[in-house]
Amino acid sequence: KFRFLCSKPSLLAAYGSMKVRLSTANTHSYRKVDVSFQKYVDELLRPQAADALGSETLYFFGDNNLTEWQNLFDHYESPPYVLPHTSGAYSFGI
Repeated sequence: KFRFLCSKPSLLAAYGSMKVRLSTANTHSYRKVDVSFQKYVDELLRPQAADALGSETLYFFGDNNLTEWQNLFDHYESPPYVLPHTSGAYSFGI
């Protein structure tokens, strides 16, 4: 089910109108831009030139309200293996 929910049509149907915060890809993420998830996918989620600067590249990471995505993350099943005395960290990318 998680794989289906992560398909482009499913994500856009569930989260397209939601505002997401984009940050620049340079060290300190100076620039922050709020756009709808639909706009991010339709207009900004594209291959870029190899010489594009990090300060000109917007990514969807950090600075977002994870509770808005909780319904999706609730369907994720963690891998069955773990290292003793450790806890996992999750990263979700689009």
